[in-house]
This record gives sequence, structure tokens and C-alpha cells, in this order.
Amino acid sequence: DVQAALTAEAAAPAGGVREVTVTARVTPGPAVRLGRIRFVGLEHTREAVLRRLLRTRPGDALNPIALDDGESRLARLGIFSGLALRYDPPAGATRDAVYDVTEGRRVEVDLLGGYGSYDQFRGGIEWRHYNLWGRAQTDDLKLIQSVKSSQINYTYTVPELFGTAVDGSAQVFGLRRQELAFVRTEYGANAALLWPVRWLGASLSTGYTFRRLRSTSNELATRLTDQSQANAASVDLALVRDTRDNPLLPHRGYKLFVDLTEASRSLGGQVDYQRLMLGASFHWPWGHGRWVHAGVSHGVVTTWGAPNDSQLPVNVRFFPGGEDSIRGYRSGEAAPRDATGQFIGAKAFAQLNLELEQAMTPKWSVVIFGDALGTAARLADYPFSERLYAAGLGLRYRTLIGPVRLEYGRNLNPRPFDPSGRLLLSVGIPF
Repeated sequence: DVQAALTAEAAAPAGGVREVTVTARVTPGPAVRLGRIRFVGLEHTREAVLRRLLRTRPGDALNPIALDDGESRLARLGIFSGLALRYDPPAGATRDAVYDVTEGRRVEVDLLGGYGSYDQFRGGIEWRHYNLWGRAQTDDLKLIQSVKSSQINYTYTVPELFGTAVDGSAQVFGLRRQELAFVRTEYGANAALLWPVRWLGASLSTGYTFRRLRSTSNELATRLTDQSQANAASVDLALVRDTRDNPLLPHRGYKLFVDLTEASRSLGGQVDYQRLMLGASFHWPWGHGRWVHAGVSHGVVTTWGAPNDSQLPVNVRFFPGGEDSIRGYRSGEAAPRDATGQFIGAKAFAQLNLELEQAMTPKWSVVIFGDALGTAARLADYPFSERLYAAGLGLRYRTLIGPVRLEYGRNLNPRPFDPSGRLLLSVGIPF
């Protein structure tokens, strides 16, 4: 304990400026030691798992900052619905630190639903098990079915790996999706570490992924040279900083992300490529019940180290268009075309989205938007050789899972074989 007293002496004004001398007198109190560290309310959680997250030990000088930091680390496990720190006794030369905890739910099952103009109706189930084995570990099984696709993901997560601030996860996944010009099939496994980057207020994910890539019913202009299947092994890096006030209905803040994939035969795969995605979205109020939303994104895929460029799997190329891209096209419909109208996967794209949203009621709002997209089918034409523009109007209804969006995008410079515009219905923010 420390007792402090402040005194101030004011000097005579000089040149209109009053100078004040402040003196702090500190009187040290008796030394206080930490007694035991106790957890009250544990039913399924192993106490040893919690103790390894604490940075102070019995017999140390009592450090409230270190104990509060331990409380924050315990809260980040996500297994407690209630958590509070107190000292027993409240005063004295030796005090126990007591964490009163209330364990949260152990199993959660959610029904999933949604709609997209291309995938149409989506439905599924997500099953989560919390605090597995009493070690604060979780697993998550997600099954999703739509008119165009089937998807399965299973993820096992170990928080605060080895007592550090790093989370570890392992995942197996599978996807089959009917694209406009081919059928995409992907399945594989991933192991990743999630690192907090506190000085940036961001999170960094690093990992290794092995995936089986397959394309069938290929109607692309490049189908004669495309590989129908390939194994890709990659190291992955993703950095995200998110300051948005609400990830489902953002009205203020921004999100920045960088996603880099390096696939190589030396990692156990059959192909060499590098894929970079980066982007940002911004949201800010403008007057009463009015907001401006802006998004920018860029992607490029290269084939350094590959014997020839034709070995790039179809699944890795970009096929822009749809309610989350340029909104005068269906999903994949804004990809480059050849002279006969057949699609070609892009190797680079740049995209800009601008919106002005005006609330009409607490639930309903109208939106005016403009989208711009540039694509390149060859890296020699980087960053893009073709430009597309769309503008339109939309109506939105706010729900707990995000806005339901009905939007019409008019294509301002459609190519031959392109539609004049599209009416799109979807759920969720576009960027």
C-alpha cells in the first residue's frame, strides 16, 4: 500500500502566466504479500489450465495489475459467463486472490440460413462444443447446403497455446460448388496459429494448408490447357485490423486486411503459385441517419517457380461479380471473356465500391451505389486491361444477422454477351 499527498504552491504571475509547483509526498505502507490463488465455481474446468495463464505466484508481492491481467486472460478463453476478482481478506499483510467464475454453456447448436442471388437459398447447421476435456478447448462443425454448393468445415481450437497469447487451430474442410463455367471441388486440411499484434491493434494468422483442387465440367476458354486436378501445399499469412463499431451493421470505423498464400512443390504439393489479396472498408456517418460506405480490394496471383503459366489451377483464379463485388453481374459473371464470350479466370483484379445509405425508419434504409472493377487475364496486363462500371439503387432491412439487401445494378459499359444489369437479393454487408 502507498499513501500519497499532493501540495501546490502558486508563484506570483509573471508575464500573465501563473507558475505552480506541485510536490508529491509518498508514504510507503506495510508490504503486502500474495497468499493463495483460488478459483471458486469450477465444475468442469481443470484448475491447472487456468493457473498457467497467471503471471504471479503465491508469496510474491501483491501486484493488482498482474492479477487484473490474469483476469483478462481468463476471460479471453471464452468459457466463462461470469468472472470477478476479489481479495480475501480485503485488507492485511497477506491476501488471497480469489477468482469467482461461472462456467458458460458447453454445447451450442445453431441453424444457419441465408440467400444469395447466385447460390440462392442456403441452409445449414453449426455445432460447437466448448471447454472440451476441461481444457478450454473448442471444436466447431459446420454443414452448409445451397442450391449451388455443399460445404463442410470442422475446426479444433486450443486457446492460449502453451500458456502464451497465441491460439492454435486445426481444420479439415470440403467444398463442391457449381460455378458459372465449371464445377469447383476442394478439400483438405489446415493448421494455423493466431497471434495478437497489440501495437497494431491487429491479429496475425500463420499456417500451413494442404488442399486437393479439382475442376470438372470446364467450359472456360482455357479448358484445353487447364489442369483438371492438382494438390496444392502452401504457407499462409493473414493480417487483419478491425475497428468497426459492428461487424454485421457497421456505421463507423474501418477494416484492413492482407492475405498471402505461397504454394510450392517443395511444401508437398504439385503446383507453384503466389496469391495476394488485400483490401479495406471504411464507414462513417454523414449527418442524421446517413452513412457513407467505401470499399477497395485488390488481388493478384503469380506463378513464380512454375515450369509454365498454364499449370495455375482454375480454382485459384479470380471470378468477380455478384452482390459483394460489382453489382451489375451475377457471381463470376464479371470475369474476363474471350471473343466468343467464354469466360477466362482473372489473374489480377482491382475493385472500388462506394455507397451512400439513408435511413428511412430504424429498420429500413435506401442506398445509392457505384462499383468499378478492373481485371487482367494475363499478368503482362497487370494491374488490369479491362474496366467495368455499374451504378444502382438498393433497399435494405436490418436484421440480427445483417441487412437483407435488394439491389439493382445497371452496367454502364457492358461487353458483348454481358447483361444490361442485375437485380440481386442477398443477406449481409457487401464489404
